[in-house]
Amino acid sequence: MNNKIWYKEKGFYNNPFSIKPAAFHDDLSGPLAKFRRINNLIATGNVCLITGAYGSGKTSILKRVIHRFRGDKKIVYFSCNRREDVLNLDRFLLERTFFNKLFGLKSKGMILLLDEVQGLSEKESNSLAYHYEQGYFRAIALATKDQTDLVLTSRLRKLIGPNVFVLQRLNSLEAVELVRRRIGPLKFLSDSIIRKIYRLDPNPRALLENCEDACRNAFNAGSKEVLSKHLPR
Repeated sequence: MNNKIWYKEKGFYNNPFSIKPAAFHDDLSGPLAKFRRINNLIATGNVCLITGAYGSGKTSILKRVIHRFRGDKKIVYFSCNRREDVLNLDRFLLERTFFNKLFGLKSKGMILLLDEVQGLSEKESNSLAYHYEQGYFRAIALATKDQTDLVLTSRLRKLIGPNVFVLQRLNSLEAVELVRRRIGPLKFLSDSIIRKIYRLDPNPRALLENCEDACRNAFNAGSKEVLSKHLPR
């Protein structure tokens, strides 16, 4: 077994396929322009909607938003598929600190990130608009796989306005470009092999994880390049 770290032996100081929010790349979450635009909208106090199928990068965007704004302890993240009853926004605001709980005071100026909102009710939609208008949430980002079954009242839709972002899955060309932005012209991993890895799972996170596994397997096997036999099974 080769105990050396493959990416250091290939000239990288850090793992080029890292998917951690603090990694030095912003390309995992989809098109960089959309990611920056969403961040700017949140920073300037807006409401936005992010849609896209599984693997398009919605949750990755929200995680990167958390990483950017968590310093001021004003972030509330919740996945609506975990709820058992009506979405209780007041509970999020009351449970921020011991002081809030003790005196029953709701925090203001929070950033709310709601994932998997496709089951949102009309009452909950209006509640979101109310809490935003009253300043309890200074910015809101909603994420869903599809707008078809999404219930948004006219009140909330008006707040969202044009701030709707549709994320698409990577195609094979974009997959190669994503990997090349990470590793440059490294011949150890060819474009044809990247396309084969992409076909295993087109999810951007899975693509990078599988590329890392393939490179590690090839390196540990003493191969001069990644071959099909080194791909994860």
